[in-house]
Amino acid sequence: MAEETKPAEGSRAPAAPGAAAHAPVAGSGPANKSGNAAAASGAVASVPLFGGNRGGKRRRDGLVPGSQEALEADRKTDKERKQKIRESAHRLAPQPALPSVLPSNADSGAALVNGEGIPAAVAPVEQPPVLWEPGLLTDVVAEGVEWSEKRRIQKFREAAQAAQLPEALVRKITSDAQYVPAFKVTAIKRGPPAIAKLLNRLGISAEYSDEGLFLFSVAALCYQGWRLESELQEMIEQHKAAAASKPAPAPAKP
Repeated sequence: MAEETKPAEGSRAPAAPGAAAHAPVAGSGPANKSGNAAAASGAVASVPLFGGNRGGKRRRDGLVPGSQEALEADRKTDKERKQKIRESAHRLAPQPALPSVLPSNADSGAALVNGEGIPAAVAPVEQPPVLWEPGLLTDVVAEGVEWSEKRRIQKFREAAQAAQLPEALVRKITSDAQYVPAFKVTAIKRGPPAIAKLLNRLGISAEYSDEGLFLFSVAALCYQGWRLESELQEMIEQHKAAAASKPAPAPAKP
């Protein structure tokens, strides 16, 4: 019996004479893959045709899900949300505690003031000047007005007496030398505010007003005592001169 010849693997058996050729079987090649992609893209494109949303459920802002406008709106909303979180965290953050020890001048990294070796953190702050109050000057002004009036009256009286004017004329001149009551009261009331404003405009601080007024009062009292002592000494000299000019009394006759 003759041996049958088997075809080699991978080779195709020859067709019988007169038989129709078999059509090639379609493999899973690139053509099949492109067909699936086409089918998938067609399904996504057909969603809006049946009343659906291509990117999912409807958005509250009315934008189409997955569109460029929707993505831009999402990025903007996320940015605002993160900004609010940062601001809230900054407000709730505890304030830094003050240092228990001030930095020393030897710190090379400390900022200097005007190029000098004083750190800016410990630089002295200039305090505003203490303003003068009219009440501090009320007694001084009132006493000054009274003293100047008395001094004026005394000056006119001494001048009239030195001229040996009649006593009635001396009294009239003394009465006329007194201050006008209305102007005197105005000077006493308006003097303190005017002087206080002037001192404040000149930049003179009232920080040491108590010490200054005390020293002024002591100086005024010392001046008054010196004047009284001078006047008393002058009266004593005049009395001695008058007593020496009188003739000695005649001796009594036996």
